[in-house]
Amino acid sequence: MPAQLIRRSALVVSLVLPWLAGQLLACCSAPRPAPRNGEAAKYLRAEFARLDANGDGKISRLEFEQNIPAAIDEAERLIKAHSYQPSSVSKLLAWDERARTKFPEFAQVDTNGDGLISFHHEYLGFSSHEFARFGGWDQNGDGQVTQQEFVTAPPEKPEYEQDPFTRPEPVDPVAEERKRRRLALEFVLRDQNSDERLTWSEQVAFEKMLPPLTYEGMNALGAFLNVDANFDGAVSREEFLAHARDPQRFDKNYLTMEENVFRLRDLDGNQSLSFLEFIQTGENLARGFVGTDKDEDGKLILADFAGTIWTTSEKSSERERTHFARLDRNQDQRVTWKEYRSATGRGVAFGAIDLLQCDNFISLAEWDAVEQEYRDGQSGKQILPQSRSFYATYWLPGIFELITFADMDANKDGRISWYEFETFGR
Repeated sequence: MPAQLIRRSALVVSLVLPWLAGQLLACCSAPRPAPRNGEAAKYLRAEFARLDANGDGKISRLEFEQNIPAAIDEAERLIKAHSYQPSSVSKLLAWDERARTKFPEFAQVDTNGDGLISFHHEYLGFSSHEFARFGGWDQNGDGQVTQQEFVTAPPEKPEYEQDPFTRPEPVDPVAEERKRRRLALEFVLRDQNSDERLTWSEQVAFEKMLPPLTYEGMNALGAFLNVDANFDGAVSREEFLAHARDPQRFDKNYLTMEENVFRLRDLDGNQSLSFLEFIQTGENLARGFVGTDKDEDGKLILADFAGTIWTTSEKSSERERTHFARLDRNQDQRVTWKEYRSATGRGVAFGAIDLLQCDNFISLAEWDAVEQEYRDGQSGKQILPQSRSFYATYWLPGIFELITFADMDANKDGRISWYEFETFGR
């Protein structure tokens, strides 16, 4: 072969091979698409109906066991056809690297043990992602996780992620030891009965105990592990304030506020935050209370809320009044720290929909107005980022798609009270 031709061939190979490798890498590592909200809701409703053979709105054990194969087949068909993640099309089908596809047992979904699986509480409340995580920790597949299994489990990967080109990073002994200690403490926190065995029921109870991600803006467990520098299971005042001195956000006023926040969150006054104190008080909750308590007497009155919320909305004073009433559980015109921290993130969603009368009741007209705004956004119309529908759907995922007005109106009186909204199953 002439030398010139050889050189040309080598040039082509040198140019094309890297491009091909890049395309292959992008193909393997690209995130899988997710269906639109309405489409995903349609898939979940269809899966529930497939399992609920007699259509009575509840899945019995017999229905569950008889219809699992059909549910798995349909979920895998959608996954294959659209490259969807399992959780996009199924609430129950988990993707596990060892077991590949896996469905839970009936008892693992029937959390209240009544022999039936409801749609809003148990079916939608089940997380196939958490189920897959638990399966990854349970390395010998015996249904229980030991601390050794938990600490040595392979790193979690996103669903369906397969990237053969990833190179292992060099091992840092110090970082590895901190990671081991962090995981060991996390196991102890999850193992609520301290028997050195983590079961699926304990895992479910632990996750339910944590505040919603939308409320604190990040995982409360991760926040605790980040601040507990020595991994002894408690956050000392020194550790808490050291975290507050982060150079990226530190100034003198901020540190003063954080000292007040620590005192507020230290419920037993022992200069240390236990894990329960840490997750039951919440950093953003405590900051909100400190910032609202203008006279620093430990109780909030309606006047303290003036100009603090809904400041850019119409009827802001009415919204402040109804927000205060939702917090003032014993109706004594004072909101204590205990009442304040018992609030749920759903209050934000509720306030966004209670838009006409601002009376702590949601009428069908109010619901329809916010739902229409949501539908407009889904169809491509320009909606303000901080719209009512944004607050409603961000703080209560599934609303308007998987949750209807009739679902929430438990007593069928044509309106949804704050109690009905707050205690709704999902």
